[in-house]
Amino acid sequence: AAAYRAYRQRRTRWTTLLHKVQDDVSQGKINADFVAASARARLMELQRGTVQLAQATLDLTPTTVPLERERGYSKFQLGAVLVRDGFDQYHALADGAAQLHDLQR
Repeated sequence: AAAYRAYRQRRTRWTTLLHKVQDDVSQGKINADFVAASARARLMELQRGTVQLAQATLDLTPTTVPLERERGYSKFQLGAVLVRDGFDQYHALADGAAQLHDLQR
């Protein structure tokens, strides 16, 4: 439960940062010809946050019996939590992936 809460917090911070980068694009701080210093720092933070979130996703999901024992829950129990929460973390990640894809254009 604590690991899932920590994951949710990390994903929420990442989503907030992603929205700030989208705001930078909307405000012209990021475009094909120019990136403001503050926006560049935010982009670097988003890149680091994306890598950390991807690793946190892998770390959260036990893929072997020894990992299940180590973490104290199975992938099936994690799936039950996702169902209980209405897949909100999954949907947030999927939305974020779509937003990242849009930013690449």
